[in-house]
Amino acid sequence: MLMARACSSNEFVLGAEAHRDDLFACPECKEAVMLKRGTEVVPHFAHFADIGCPLSQGESMRHMEMKLQIGALFPGASYEVRFGAERRADVLIDTVVVECQASPISIEEVDARTRFYTGEGKAVLWVFDLKRFGEAWTTTIDSIRTLGEVRVPSEMRFVHRTAYGFLYVLDAFGRLYGCHLAPVFRENDWHEGTLSRVLKSTKRPLFHRAGRVPQGFLGTDGQLRFARLGEGVWWKAKTER
Repeated sequence: MLMARACSSNEFVLGAEAHRDDLFACPECKEAVMLKRGTEVVPHFAHFADIGCPLSQGESMRHMEMKLQIGALFPGASYEVRFGAERRADVLIDTVVVECQASPISIEEVDARTRFYTGEGKAVLWVFDLKRFGEAWTTTIDSIRTLGEVRVPSEMRFVHRTAYGFLYVLDAFGRLYGCHLAPVFRENDWHEGTLSRVLKSTKRPLFHRAGRVPQGFLGTDGQLRFARLGEGVWWKAKTER
């Protein structure tokens, strides 16, 4: 977990900002947790033993890193915000929940989380680790651009489809990119001059740098604005002109 309650102040602190001589408690079970901070790890807190707390199961370093990187892009972000007994949002920015995904997840779970937060009156922005396009592309998008096509996981295609042709990815340096998954066509060897479509999971990612906030999610007044479309699906902003 990125945040824990400091016993000295009774306030939540980030691992990167915590004092080593303080004591800390888990925000979920209230048990003591340890601060882990070093050159090889993302500053975070961990339970001393697996005591059955949902937050004692741990998470990947990349997932925690992604949350911090998103927070750095969006001023005023809050981390690991709890919604009732069911959910804990990775990052909350005003009325927008950002879900960072560094590992495989089922389409059913993506849909369930989206609908849950929508029901809570929040927009949902899914951000995937660039590595989800393949192990070879862990740092930048240049090699993907060079290759031209990749096998895209089903849940990313699902988000792309429900977001009307767009999704967001985060590289290892915390740079946020918008991505459109274009179909791939090849010449048909058996019928010269015609084109045949490849497997639906094979796509040609087209990237653009999203900048400080995702393109299209920012209103002219500088505030995040979203439009609700379909049955409980939040996808892109209402850009006022």
